[in-house]
Amino acid sequence: MLTRLLKADLARGAVVAATLTALIALAATLMSAGTSLIVDSLSATSRLSTQAKLPDLVQMHTGTVDSETINQWAATRSDIADHEVIKTLPVPRQELTINGRNQSESYSEPAFVTSPKRLDLLLDDQGNPVDPRPGEVVLPIHYRAIEAADVGDTVTVTAGGRTTTLKVVGFARDAQMNAAMITSKRLVVSLRTSPPWSSRSASPSTSSSSPWPAPPAPEPSSAAIRKRACPATASTSAPR
Repeated sequence: MLTRLLKADLARGAVVAATLTALIALAATLMSAGTSLIVDSLSATSRLSTQAKLPDLVQMHTGTVDSETINQWAATRSDIADHEVIKTLPVPRQELTINGRNQSESYSEPAFVTSPKRLDLLLDDQGNPVDPRPGEVVLPIHYRAIEAADVGDTVTVTAGGRTTTLKVVGFARDAQMNAAMITSKRLVVSLRTSPPWSSRSASPSTSSSSPWPAPPAPEPSSAAIRKRACPATASTSAPR
């Protein structure tokens, strides 16, 4: 009986039935594609976080940082698996030019760093930590995404009447600061790159682990901490 009624309905409204069938199939396809996109995005984010060894906690500082005191403190904490002090050197936007475009009107807050060694790694397209040579710079992948720079372009920093030119050799995936909505951007240079402000007379001295040895302003640092996964601390770990 039901079969005969269904056949009768289809015969009377074949066009309507075909349209409804097509719309249902389209809705199912879109839902499947959307679900697949969400799963792929979450998986990619998880893989990047794992490869980059994201810390559970990042504490920002400005000025002189006593690394030895931090090391001693971390050694007394059983819930800390590893830590690393990463020094950064902010550069005023008006002193930075990327691919011939001065960054004075950019909303980004660029800072030079050397490549982290253990935590919060900056990775290339193959998932390896970036390691530029003297005179080279690795830009955040954000600059490639907005077509602001490409491999082979130049980055110049002008300060104190001196200009330093760096060659773009690649782009780094920054698991912490990849998103365009995050204004802080880390530009990776070699420890041996000569700074444009080295000739300034009243610059504070810094340790040899700084990207450039004589910054024009107090040197910010971040202490990256990875906690051990144990019942006492797992619930208190800072969100990534």
